[in-house]
Amino acid sequence: MHFEALREALTNALCHRQLDSPSGSVGIAVFDDRVEIENAGHLPNELTVETIKLPHRSYPQNPIIANALYMTAYLESWGTGVSRMVDACKAAGVPEPTYGTDGLFVWITFKRSGLDTNSDTNPDTYSDT
Repeated sequence: MHFEALREALTNALCHRQLDSPSGSVGIAVFDDRVEIENAGHLPNELTVETIKLPHRSYPQNPIIANALYMTAYLESWGTGVSRMVDACKAAGVPEPTYGTDGLFVWITFKRSGLDTNSDTNPDTYSDT
């Protein structure tokens, strides 16, 4: 995974985090084959997991946090984070990220390339070896 894409995903997670949700923390899970970042909440009505990679406006849940990140250059431009993540992944030679939502959470998944997907090991099982 490319660190620029992960940084952008975490910046987006801060801008779009629903602070009024009791389970509103940003979740980060690191697996052998992927990294997942999840947020409590839902996509704006204007976006779906199918359209989020198309050019779109920004709809931050936290405009004050988003503006502070913009002024410090962590947020480079409004509504372009997804395309920057896709471009960073392509430049690093890894698959572009995928999105998911279940109405309560939104998540982005960054997969590693070059792993043996026919392995008998379960990537969801933690191993310290």
